[in-house]
Amino acid sequence: MIRFLSEDDAIKKYNGLETPVLYMVFNRLDIVKKAFGQIKKVKPKKLYIAQDGPREHIEGEKEKVLAVRDYILSSIDWDCEVKTLFREKNLGIDKAILSAIDWFFEHEEQGIILEEDIYMSLSGFWFLEKMLNKFEDDKDIWFVLAYNIIDIPYDYVKTDYFWSWGYASWADKWKKLMFSKKVDFGQIKDSSFLYKYFENPRLSKLYEIYLVLHDKNKDFYDVRISRELICKNGYSIIPKIPLSSHIGFENSTYFSEATKDIFIDNVEKYHVAVEDLRDIDLSYLDEYNETYFINTFEKVLNIFGKYNIFYALVSNDIEDKIKKILLNYKKISIYGVGVMGQAFYLVYNDLLNNKVCCFLDDNPKDKELMGKPILKPENIPEDVELVIISPQSKKAYEAMKEKVSGRNVVWLRDIILS
Repeated sequence: MIRFLSEDDAIKKYNGLETPVLYMVFNRLDIVKKAFGQIKKVKPKKLYIAQDGPREHIEGEKEKVLAVRDYILSSIDWDCEVKTLFREKNLGIDKAILSAIDWFFEHEEQGIILEEDIYMSLSGFWFLEKMLNKFEDDKDIWFVLAYNIIDIPYDYVKTDYFWSWGYASWADKWKKLMFSKKVDFGQIKDSSFLYKYFENPRLSKLYEIYLVLHDKNKDFYDVRISRELICKNGYSIIPKIPLSSHIGFENSTYFSEATKDIFIDNVEKYHVAVEDLRDIDLSYLDEYNETYFINTFEKVLNIFGKYNIFYALVSNDIEDKIKKILLNYKKISIYGVGVMGQAFYLVYNDLLNNKVCCFLDDNPKDKELMGKPILKPENIPEDVELVIISPQSKKAYEAMKEKVSGRNVVWLRDIILS
């Protein structure tokens, strides 16, 4: 049973972290001051600092990058071995993170990995260290996570999901991931296992689109890790309660400008704030001999659907909304052949196939998509009764709506998130 500690008691109990820590930063000094403050309290004996270079087209960014760098180096006031990887040129967030972790595991067999905006509870560091040591020889366990918001009956469990908000891994398991190569998920010919994996068949279909159709190499590394774990039967260890918090939502990479309003308005309802983090006594975990497995992936994706439009596509009430719309129209066109347009059609193909007569695109590169013709908006058939506009951006929606003026139009985002 969990026993909570005050921060003062946690500082006394947890001191001098043996496990190496990789802290990856960029340009947000205010965020770094908060997050790095927790690293200072646990005093890791080995500290790796990686930082991407400034973007040349962003005025004043070089000064911000250097300010973060100077702050960290001047704040290391305990005895520790420090290694740095400071990029002079910008690699971009995904490449910078992956290359930093590769560099980290060239030097260490196991370690804790933190992004710039992850705030750890003190016991979160020791949970990661304890679980790293406990499961280092378990071939099925690839990661240990500090974050969890799914209710579980045990103090920690083995699960099927990856979350990048404070985690740990081993060099040999990290190297199993395919980041050094162009990952071709399209080679997965048999995706039928997904229909047994998820309870929601629409979610199974959506994930099949991810694995077979979508260009996974454009997704962030944490999303790609989750997909690889499913395909390779890899697992994570998660704690009963969250031991970390994300403190950089306002400038996060977790949303696009098109859905920023949805994300900011909703994400904090479902995730843990710093003031809600609690430190725990980890000594009782030594008594555990059995590790239980719980599937949490689908539950996490259902939470994502509260603020992520892609996962909201398969929320439980969406099917009824679509059926009500389809009752009133015989011929429909989907405007937009990107990921959302394709996913919408494929996930609800059983409902849409006989209704959708064509796709619309301003600059068609192909003549047809999934057996339906792709037309320019000016060539839309006269008998089309409804146009469903798929892009998430309101600006794009307004421009596309103007190009089919005079037609009945509905925005897919309104169907999904209204």
